[in-house]
Amino acid sequence: MYIREQGKKVQLLRSPYDPEKKRCVQKLAHSFPRSYSYSSTELDTYLSAEQIADLSDDEKKELTEWLTVRSDKNLAESRKSSITMTPYYADQLADNISSDVVDLSEKQADKIWDAMDKLAKAMRKAGYKKPAVKAAPGAQAGSADQPSLTL
Repeated sequence: MYIREQGKKVQLLRSPYDPEKKRCVQKLAHSFPRSYSYSSTELDTYLSAEQIADLSDDEKKELTEWLTVRSDKNLAESRKSSITMTPYYADQLADNISSDVVDLSEKQADKIWDAMDKLAKAMRKAGYKKPAVKAAPGAQAGSADQPSLTL
């Protein structure tokens, strides 16, 4: 069986041998709507009971493996995207909170703090150290604007 994504559909194709043409000819066995997130490897999510019964055991196994690979690929892409977009969303969140346009409830604030704590712990556990705090531009130690303190 050959599995092909064609437009908005996933096609399950068989290639039986045609003695008249003396070659294999592809025939559409079944199709189902294409999804951008194959979260389930259960065939009944995508095919009817009659369609599943029509598939051989090898074809069922092949389709299940294909769905698993697609699901794993989509999960990896989703994780990569969330890591890539986190700084952008964090900056947007900070801007939204600083503006008086958005009312943030205490419960929402607690959830944000908890998420930030969880993220900080995960970063430390993964071996990423917190960068040193950079001084504001023009605010160097011992500048004319600020007297230096000796302890």
